[in-house]
Amino acid sequence: MRRAILALALLSAATINAQPHAAAPPSVNVNTATLAQLQFLPGVGTVMAARIVAGRPYANPGSLLYVKGIKDARLKVMFHFVVTSGATTAAAKIVTCRAGESGAQCQARVGADREVIQYANGALVVE
Repeated sequence: MRRAILALALLSAATINAQPHAAAPPSVNVNTATLAQLQFLPGVGTVMAARIVAGRPYANPGSLLYVKGIKDARLKVMFHFVVTSGATTAAAKIVTCRAGESGAQCQARVGADREVIQYANGALVVE
């Protein structure tokens, strides 16, 4: 009985709370963000950030498909975090969980010291 209670306690301690987070996910305004801020987006480095700046202005996040090197798969990863108006709210590199990865699997991959948050739009973000 003690083993069962201990196992249950350990299991519940390792489980991720996958309730949707009330706040909006971090965002990057691709029309006004600096080169450094653009690199907060998943899959964007220095070269891609420069290409995004060169292609401004953007009417909507889908317009990023005109940027060399951004295809459907890359846009799908960053789509939840791209805005074309308003402020950039991201303060650090956005790390997303992999497609089909549960909150617990993502937590195991990134480590217990990072928080996995699920937003209402389905995005799982490591902060």
